[in-house]
Amino acid sequence: MSHISRRSMPENGVLDSVPSLIWVLNRENKFTFVNKSCAAFLGIDAGNLIGKPLDGTFDPLEAKKLLKAAEKVFGDGRKYRLEAKLEDQEHRLRWMDIVLTPVFNNQQEVCGVTFTASDVTKHKLNEEKLKYFSMHDQLTGLYNRLYF
Repeated sequence: MSHISRRSMPENGVLDSVPSLIWVLNRENKFTFVNKSCAAFLGIDAGNLIGKPLDGTFDPLEAKKLLKAAEKVFGDGRKYRLEAKLEDQEHRLRWMDIVLTPVFNNQQEVCGVTFTASDVTKHKLNEEKLKYFSMHDQLTGLYNRLYF
């Protein structure tokens, strides 16, 4: 297993103070780091996630999407962005904008992927409302001329 250099990862205290969900996966798709926001979102102690596989933590379909994106980052060493619906500890689906960033070891090989997820649920719901109102009459709820 590749060693992650100290220069490639910021101090945990800094990452724990960030409101975004942050986690790092190794090549075996197991957690090597989880910040406090991510642990709180999942309702699981961060220490209990370390060494666990990602696909046992998230919904299988969303996990598959996340792992496929991680494969791309491991393959070409470039950032990748996607949207996914993740379930929080209260079983609410939350839209997340996720940026995947490669973690390099001393030999400049990709040895991990950092996921940074920001909750964009409010934006998505507003987007859906705007789309609905653009195609429906606000008074009757029937389709308007634009729809036809």
